[in-house]
Amino acid sequence: MTILADLTFLKKIVRLATHYPILAVSTLMPLFLIILVWVRKIRLKNELKMMYWFCVFFFISDLPLWITTGLHINNLSYFFFREIAIQTFLICIYYNIISSSVKRKIILTSLISLGIISIVIFFISSYYHQEAPTQINAVYKLVLIFIIFDYFHTLISKKKTRSFSDYPFFWVSSGLFIASTSSIFVYLFYNYTFLTPSITFFKFFTQYVDVLVILMFIFIGIGFTKANQETRHFSS
Repeated sequence: MTILADLTFLKKIVRLATHYPILAVSTLMPLFLIILVWVRKIRLKNELKMMYWFCVFFFISDLPLWITTGLHINNLSYFFFREIAIQTFLICIYYNIISSSVKRKIILTSLISLGIISIVIFFISSYYHQEAPTQINAVYKLVLIFIIFDYFHTLISKKKTRSFSDYPFFWVSSGLFIASTSSIFVYLFYNYTFLTPSITFFKFFTQYVDVLVILMFIFIGIGFTKANQETRHFSS
């Protein structure tokens, strides 16, 4: 019975991946990058090494979504906190590479404030038996966008590298910036995107986000491949 149950569960996962191939690819993208780093023996340092561990975190934390979906378990609360954890992870990466004490204090204060607000919103939603709103994820994305924008501004003003295209973290930041700016409104208006009663619109918006995730990891992958090139280290 256990073997049959396991086979049934696996069939559900395979069926889900078949119906949502873009979602499956977006889940596997960070795994591909992890394998790429190992196969090509890319030496990652500083912020790129942190991005490598972000890929590990993204892939591992995505698996419970597949498992719970296959078991028909409500995973919206997990999705809510995972999205927050992803944005927090990325913000912390920039926090570690920024040298300005003022900017670091602003980022730290923002993270603590958003963390408290997120917990309060979750408990209030749970008390009224409602799903936690994803607008807070849009706020996290907005903070990340401002940080990346400031990063680009500092990078350009200091001109620490001859060619930005050869600078690994420029590609990483570009991917994160595109994905964040392009998906922020989807999370901001989640009542009309993720919670829409129309299956067609739900698939469109979820697949739209999945495509952005794939694009983000493609840019991160380009950054990893540039890691072996000699570039001057930059800190804002």
